[in-house]
Amino acid sequence: MSETIKCLDCTADIDTDSCYCDQCGKEIFLCETCAQPGNQKFCEFDGGVLAPAKQRLRPVGTLHPAGTTVNSPSFDISTGTDTPPPLPAMPVLNSPPPPAPLRDLNTPSPIAVEPVVPGLKLTNNNLNITLDIQPGDVLGRNTGAYAEQLKNFSAISGKHLVFKFEPATGWAFQDVGSTNGTKYAKSNISWNQVGKCTPGEWIRMEDEAFLLMANIEFALKIEQPFKPGTSASNTTQRI
Repeated sequence: MSETIKCLDCTADIDTDSCYCDQCGKEIFLCETCAQPGNQKFCEFDGGVLAPAKQRLRPVGTLHPAGTTVNSPSFDISTGTDTPPPLPAMPVLNSPPPPAPLRDLNTPSPIAVEPVVPGLKLTNNNLNITLDIQPGDVLGRNTGAYAEQLKNFSAISGKHLVFKFEPATGWAFQDVGSTNGTKYAKSNISWNQVGKCTPGEWIRMEDEAFLLMANIEFALKIEQPFKPGTSASNTTQRI
């Protein structure tokens, strides 16, 4: 008996290799990380991206490469015998590429340096909350690494925000369709003057800005990482 999953629209049991629900015809979306079904942009189990199940299908290969012909023996009327098909032409072998030039042993090999991710902190001193964010983290009342700290704030959605970091653009966040929305401001102004962020849109974050998650305000702090090769000084170096 094949394994089944639940259709999130009509709750019917369907085979795990189905692309659409057999009962209601709804297209199936699966998490690229854990293969669990979902009906939003992100998996509610691990925050992974959801993709159509039909992307898992691969085209079946043909028995013969495209453009080739399978010849069969022909009958020679004059001799009364079968004439074998002509032999295929011998493939033309390309000349081997010239050897790569020898590298100067005195020249050091380039060393790949992984980008250093500066730390991101969300703080609310009145509520005694400090969240150390990592790339890919999800914030919500019942989802993500900080669900335990946010579970009592009913205005926050079960899955509210997701964060990412890119070396070229820095830290960014996205509202994943929360009920009460999210606001972002570069200065501490009245939130009544700030519009809500568009769900699904990535918002670039700056140091010492402010974030309103439903009705919970956070101050943002982006730590500057210590850069190798920086000369020592009397000031504290942040890492």
